[in-house]
Amino acid sequence: MHNDVVAPRLGSARFAFALCATLAGAMACAKVGLVADGPPDRVSAPVSAGAPIAPVEAQRLALAVLDLDFQRSGVSASADAIAERYAAACAAGHAVSCQWQTWHIADTPLLGLAAAAHRPACAAGEDLACLVVAWDDADVARGEMLVTPPRPARHAALIAGATSSTQRLCAGGLLWACSELGLIQAGRYGGEAHVDAALTTWRKACASSDARSCAFLATTPDAGAPTTEQKAFADRACAIGSLITCFRQIEGDLYDEPDEARLASYQRLCRQGVVAACGAPKRNPSPDGLKEACRLRDPISCTNHARLLLESDEPEQSPEYIRQACRAFVGLCSLYVGMTMQGDQELCGRGDTGACARMETVQALTAPLLKEQARYRELADAAAKARASEVP
Repeated sequence: MHNDVVAPRLGSARFAFALCATLAGAMACAKVGLVADGPPDRVSAPVSAGAPIAPVEAQRLALAVLDLDFQRSGVSASADAIAERYAAACAAGHAVSCQWQTWHIADTPLLGLAAAAHRPACAAGEDLACLVVAWDDADVARGEMLVTPPRPARHAALIAGATSSTQRLCAGGLLWACSELGLIQAGRYGGEAHVDAALTTWRKACASSDARSCAFLATTPDAGAPTTEQKAFADRACAIGSLITCFRQIEGDLYDEPDEARLASYQRLCRQGVVAACGAPKRNPSPDGLKEACRLRDPISCTNHARLLLESDEPEQSPEYIRQACRAFVGLCSLYVGMTMQGDQELCGRGDTGACARMETVQALTAPLLKEQARYRELADAAAKARASEVP
């Protein structure tokens, strides 16, 4: 799996779930309607193709929250913070951000639904909206090469669309689009890699202070020890805002016990939203780190903390963290429940009344989310069919 700076939140290199192929359809939810479950006053009417383009500052706010929501740069935020940031973008005049709940099931964002919401604004000429559509095209294209058998013609058509959009947006000064264009050129979404072209794109954007492009320059090529130039790019990326790069500069061996200064840096970066920093060191992640990563919508940290609680003197607190895992990624709710409660199932079968009571609590808390899991999968299947009809 490629560098987790840009991996969709389900593809984090930290967790070895083989999700990409099975969830590719979920990332392709274009043109699928969804009725939000949240308060109706937080969901606006759809944006029409003739709507005015959002002000630049509103687009900037919207891009920042979309980046956090989908963890495109390796940084996340809590569900409450995401809601507040969308509200701020909405208040600033970004009409599509007012619809943010329409691309969420529980706390789980679906990029295809977000792209569908942004398509009318893209048609009206809004740069940010076209970038979101390009994200989706590229992510769906990667999925086309993971199915059996692969569908290279569909992949090529989607990549061509994403390339055209990001080239236009990059030339127009949207630096985020430049970093995305470089990823496409480097073959990170499948297909032929043109690394020299990617490096040229990233160098220009990095020189214009695009932290993501500097970060990619710091990690390409992937083989061998970092060169002096790559270290310089890493320093620049960290200095101008790439928090995941700051983490990589200090992480060392994730299984080493860190010294006091490095541990303090981990804690600071964790508070800033770098989920990977919350779980360091890997051999013995702190309960506080797991709790913070769970708050940042990391389902594996939620389940790991629930399992720690089951082995502590506070096992009654574990069901709440299982619920949070399901909200963080509702598509695998049943897996998280099973991962966490296997021990209690065995204990309950042996007559442990405490284990039986915890299982009942978990079932009560997660029953609505298991229904949402079924809806998520239905949407994914429908979306995959709808998206397939749009490309060769």
